[in-house]
Amino acid sequence: MLWSNKSNFAILWKLFKDDPRGKWLLSTYVDAAPSSMTSYARKPIFAREGADVVLQRNGKVIEDASTGDHGAEGYVMQELALLPQFKAADGNACFPVIELWFIDGDPARMGIREDRTPITTNTSGGPATYEKQRIPDSEEIEEQMRVAPFFDSFDWEENEIVSFMKKVVLG
Repeated sequence: MLWSNKSNFAILWKLFKDDPRGKWLLSTYVDAAPSSMTSYARKPIFAREGADVVLQRNGKVIEDASTGDHGAEGYVMQELALLPQFKAADGNACFPVIELWFIDGDPARMGIREDRTPITTNTSGGPATYEKQRIPDSEEIEEQMRVAPFFDSFDWEENEIVSFMKKVVLG
């Protein structure tokens, strides 16, 4: 629940809004936005993947993904930062979002998801940038996973360790 808790954004904003690194944060408040904030995303604290998110720009709702399933726990109001809109090959709107994952401060994963609306939902997908391949059967997988005999690329003599490894792995 900790990582899907959007009140974390409000906590980060409160702690770092005046810090130079705060320029990378969107102003976020729990339950009510300041009256001066007329463009925002209202997000349930515990929802995921766009559920029950409402986008408002200049006081008018521009996108509404309300289902009524989330929000009993409260909402955050986050400064509106719309995703860029591109046209997909079929001519439909496409809104990409880059996902970045860090572990102990080191980048660990990057992905791109696209949706047909500015709210990224659980039906969004990544662009297909590969050609589909035939799925190998279990024999082919076993053959690929089998450890080939150990050969020394410099034609050195086989030592005891390599002999032992061959015996254990190859039988």
